[in-house]
Amino acid sequence: MDSNSQDDSVSTVNLDSATASRGLGGFTRSRRRAVLRNVGIPILSIALLLLLWQAIVVVFHVAPYIAPRPLAAIQSVTDNWGALWPLVLGTVRETIYGFVCGAVLGLGLGVIMAKAPFLHRMIYPVLVLSQGVPIIALGAPLVLILGFGVTPKVVIVAWIVFFPVTVNVVAPASFLSGTLDSGHFQLAIDAWNPVPDPDVSAFWRSNAIPPHGYNVSAATPDPFLDAALDMLAESPDRAVRISAAAQVAALIAADAPAVFLYTPKVSMVFRA
Repeated sequence: MDSNSQDDSVSTVNLDSATASRGLGGFTRSRRRAVLRNVGIPILSIALLLLLWQAIVVVFHVAPYIAPRPLAAIQSVTDNWGALWPLVLGTVRETIYGFVCGAVLGLGLGVIMAKAPFLHRMIYPVLVLSQGVPIIALGAPLVLILGFGVTPKVVIVAWIVFFPVTVNVVAPASFLSGTLDSGHFQLAIDAWNPVPDPDVSAFWRSNAIPPHGYNVSAATPDPFLDAALDMLAESPDRAVRISAAAQVAALIAADAPAVFLYTPKVSMVFRA
């Protein structure tokens, strides 16, 4: 491809100050609405829950020692905070210990299972069956075996965290190592990074050939596309990244190194 045809096929984005200001204003308004949704809706849900709690206690004349009213419960916590604080701190500490232990064990086992299909087939059914055991049924045996200290509580938290971490590690790791890395596929559908400035170099850069990346298009190396991808990933200037993203899209559309057979129904759209 010569430089003249390259210039014809590439469209750049030039932003003047007015356009940039309008874009920034729209982005700020969008962020403000997102914050209102993410913060306002949870607060409204909590308020409705407290109102429902109050209504149930009042309508059904529930005794205070069974279920106090919300304000009475909050007042009691405030009055006895000195005695409750060490207990809260201990619970938080045990939860953190259990979460870290479960996440580390789940991550390690997930990677091992992804790399060893035999272990995956042998261990995965046992993990699934283990989730059928109620957590409350584990309490008494753990206390009898490990005592009344911190250890059984940490084990229970780790047990809760362990399974979802393992499952979420096994699936993508198995897909990458067993499918994309080996090239044994006819059609692969992967997830794109849904962020404002996605770095897609691993899929389209000329040197991103497996096992160094996931560019399986076998297209002729394109230095113009490589330069635009580098600019998109590395430039600190937002306007430059917008221009680079437009160049990347135009080059891929012009050269068609791959045919897109799948379009998600839900798209992430970001206003420039």
